[in-house]
Amino acid sequence: MYMGALVQLGVGLLSNIFGGIQQRSAMEQFKTMQAQNSQMMSPQNFNQMAQTYEQPDTMPVLDFQAPSYPQKDVSGLQSMQLNQLAERENFSNSLKSELNEMTSDYFKDNHYETNDGKVVLDSEKKPLVKTGSETASDTTARLKYEQGIKNDLTSQYQDAKDKLLGAERQKILTYLNSNKDALNNPSTQSEIQKMIVDTQKKSIKLARENDKACLLAELPTQKMMDFADEKLNQLYDMQDRHIQEQKDSKEGKAVEKYQDELASAYAKKREEIKEISFEQELLQGRRYDKDIDLAEVLPPQLTQSLAQLDIHTLS
Repeated sequence: MYMGALVQLGVGLLSNIFGGIQQRSAMEQFKTMQAQNSQMMSPQNFNQMAQTYEQPDTMPVLDFQAPSYPQKDVSGLQSMQLNQLAERENFSNSLKSELNEMTSDYFKDNHYETNDGKVVLDSEKKPLVKTGSETASDTTARLKYEQGIKNDLTSQYQDAKDKLLGAERQKILTYLNSNKDALNNPSTQSEIQKMIVDTQKKSIKLARENDKACLLAELPTQKMMDFADEKLNQLYDMQDRHIQEQKDSKEGKAVEKYQDELASAYAKKREEIKEISFEQELLQGRRYDKDIDLAEVLPPQLTQSLAQLDIHTLS
């Protein structure tokens, strides 16, 4: 089942929203992603990729019998995704507005002590809070201090992400090399998909932890942090629920069925062309020990996901 590319809604949603990107921009980015996914899963794309496989000039082009494209279901699923994205962004924008108001009210009566344009920290390495309204210079120092914390958190996140994806990449590569003779097998492809989904879940968890830590770094009191933490968990639950609703929907199941049938037809055609090319190379006395191009043996949705881990070929 290769539905992941169509139903996954992206990891960086919170970073985009709390980073200042406007809702319209996020919508436009999401629509672009939808268009790319639709193009990728279309029979025309599969057929074009199949025809680019190297084969002898004397061999006829094989017809690619693709299943009927479920345009109505694809459109319905994409409409559902956009509505869900709007719901999450409304929730996020409301949370951002509440937190901004709470922070503004707090610094009308309090401020962080500063020295030479820098926030002074107490014995616990936390900002030293003083009574009195925040001045313009206090605000500048505070924002600089908060940005420094977020930069450190983001750097730590990037290191952790690189380490995670490196380990996951090696694990998937080991499996691919151990099963290189069975890459066309549906059960093998299903296991590859499971490993990719597991990697995506770990990556999402790590990204959410970083998003949350960066947001909490902007909040001056534990009460605000607890409030934001609860709201963010609600947002994460909403995102998970939306993805599951897509998978369970009539449109989602129809698209998933189409993708499975299309991938099966694609694999069959590729295998036929591969056999012809292999026989021709034997006749010409050429060796057939090339690196395995995964795009030649796996469905595009899988190869696209593997490419994100810099996995393209097997030796």
